[in-house]
Amino acid sequence: MKPYEFVKLYAAQTGKGKKGKSSRAAEAVQLLMFRLKTTREKLYTRYREEMPVPAEKRLREDLNLRLKGAPLRYITGEEWFFGREFAVKKGVLIPRQDTEALIRAAKRALAGEKNVTAADMGCGSGIIGITLVLELPQITRFDCCDINNAALALTKQNARRLGAAKRIRVFKGDMARRSAVQRPKYGLIISNPPYVSRASYSKLQREVLQEPKNALFAPEKGFYYYRMLAVNSRFWLKQGGIVIVEAGSGMAAGIKRIFAKSGYRHIFSEHDAGGRERAVVFKVKDSGFEVIM
Repeated sequence: MKPYEFVKLYAAQTGKGKKGKSSRAAEAVQLLMFRLKTTREKLYTRYREEMPVPAEKRLREDLNLRLKGAPLRYITGEEWFFGREFAVKKGVLIPRQDTEALIRAAKRALAGEKNVTAADMGCGSGIIGITLVLELPQITRFDCCDINNAALALTKQNARRLGAAKRIRVFKGDMARRSAVQRPKYGLIISNPPYVSRASYSKLQREVLQEPKNALFAPEKGFYYYRMLAVNSRFWLKQGGIVIVEAGSGMAAGIKRIFAKSGYRHIFSEHDAGGRERAVVFKVKDSGFEVIM
């Protein structure tokens, strides 16, 4: 089989979903680059050449996995986030580009700060903590917390892979429990918590349901972990500390109410590429913080 033939086959076989033909073809090209260990430019010079038999076999297996609902990123084992390539694996939430809004919010909130200690509650593959350590030299230590052992191992792997291991500390804990943090007093707590409501289950794409459910779903119509973070972060933050959380679509107003009840002031929000209020930034009301305009 030749690469262009695989692209046509892949687009035709996966054509029953919502994705357009160009999107399906782009997925096929990503798989070709992955299995042939080549770049996009080099691939197109070999577009009408026969592929090695082992590569063709793996590509057919990949296609079958996709038809069964396996996420593309679990097959390739990698995803780009904020300009860096992270390892991903089955059992750990796949990074989303929307989460880059949290990075932009943290960079804005910490501008001019020095010697910041930070924590990511529910770190997944470590994309938030590792990216912030590499982007912000003022972060002296970043603690990455998760209840998922696979996520903790993957965070360590990504920290080593991207040269961030010296400032990353990984530990197991549940963000819903105050005891998750043994050495509190952070300058920044950041989190992309589970926020999909059970009522939204039927609306999710089949491949999303292949990801760990405890990283997706939350009780109380998706607001449970926001409430836990609002309460617990008061004990984890140092005076003047900041909390940044990712908001699900249409959830920002409810999140603001939850944090206001726990004594926080909404400082600003960062929007994602689709214009949705995605990263919501808070500070404790009695911290003396001046509003960022």
